[in-house]
Amino acid sequence: MAAVRCPACGELDGRLLHRQTAADAAHHFVPRQRDPERHADLAVHLAALWGRDFVEVRICEACNFGYAVPWVGGDARFYELVHSGDPHYPGDRWEFGHTIEVLKRPEFKRPLRLLEVGAGHGAFLDRVRRLGRHEIVAADYDAGAVDRLRKKGYEAIPGSLADISGTFDVVCLFQTVEHMADLDAVFGHFRRLLAPGGSVFVSVPNGEATALQEEITGFWDTPPNHVGRWNPIAMKRASERRGFRAVAVETEPVHAGQVAWQLAVYSVNARSYTAGTVENRINAIENRPARGVLRRVLAATQFPRLLMMRRRFRPLTCWAQLCLPAPGAAGSPRTAGCVSTTPFHDALGAEPPRGGRRSRHVAMRLSGPVLDHEGLEFEHGREKGRRLSIDENRPAHAREALTTSLVLRLSCPAAPPIEATSGAAGFEP
Repeated sequence: MAAVRCPACGELDGRLLHRQTAADAAHHFVPRQRDPERHADLAVHLAALWGRDFVEVRICEACNFGYAVPWVGGDARFYELVHSGDPHYPGDRWEFGHTIEVLKRPEFKRPLRLLEVGAGHGAFLDRVRRLGRHEIVAADYDAGAVDRLRKKGYEAIPGSLADISGTFDVVCLFQTVEHMADLDAVFGHFRRLLAPGGSVFVSVPNGEATALQEEITGFWDTPPNHVGRWNPIAMKRASERRGFRAVAVETEPVHAGQVAWQLAVYSVNARSYTAGTVENRINAIENRPARGVLRRVLAATQFPRLLMMRRRFRPLTCWAQLCLPAPGAAGSPRTAGCVSTTPFHDALGAEPPRGGRRSRHVAMRLSGPVLDHEGLEFEHGREKGRRLSIDENRPAHAREALTTSLVLRLSCPAAPPIEATSGAAGFEP
């Protein structure tokens, strides 16, 4: 097999995590017993999409980004077969509220031209509309979603990034980028669509939460639905390689009940593919609302057991703000929280770095372990909120806090400075 480069950082040949045939992947999305004809059509379409009868998921050893091989995302026909014209859109997400709070900041206190790609039924845009002043444009692949958006009074475009023209002060893609395979094209569209000083807000599932889900429940996150498994370092490297800049990292707090419930639902979903089980018989029901009610009843029986694993839970969602540097801008933006002169090794009780290099000092709230100057890992629970310093002589990737989930805000020099906080949000399969 030809060498494959990581789409995020460009390193060669990640380790194999999982391999699945087109028929098994089709069964994952459309069980044979529920709709044999649609299942058969999907299996044929997947083989054609991949150019072969199987897909692999690989993990980059350099940045821990997970990616599908072949690196191909689902097309309109794939989603038509999977959802049968009835996709699920959530009424709320943590990242909706977080982005709204950012849009209330002084730098956004002006009329904005705002685009959301993958807008669904407009749950986020409804909140933007309540802010007033802004010109809103929506886009979605699903014709039913576009029709509903238009009935709500939004300018709605059928399609995705490539189908949109004009420039925008704000571009939003929530739980969308993980479905997209051509990252060069994605960032190229960001560059084309952003007005000077504009920002892109992105949220993606956290790859560590996905890995834990698969380990505990056996329910695989199968391509070509999600083709990228993101993490903080991968997001930063993918952005910087394409000319964008990271200035803040935040994550939503882990809510144990929320994570345990999602794992319970996935446990039921995993057993639904085993012939003869109660879950399997429920999965064959064509009526989606009835199927959902019965699944939730079974999930409730799994919830207490999974809640006991809460110490292992990871945030579910990563959020990012991206922006292009101003033309001719040099250097990196000022870092927030430069309020301490406590050296990193003093704050953590570790040995000082060799060579006694000077460091700048940053106050950070962390959701995961931290790497010190020498790459030693510290447990974040004892040091959460401590003032740390970052060795400016180290490479950028060695200075990053390894959060278990990501809210990454990338911005131009005029935007607010780097931050690191914690967070999570769920999604329904």
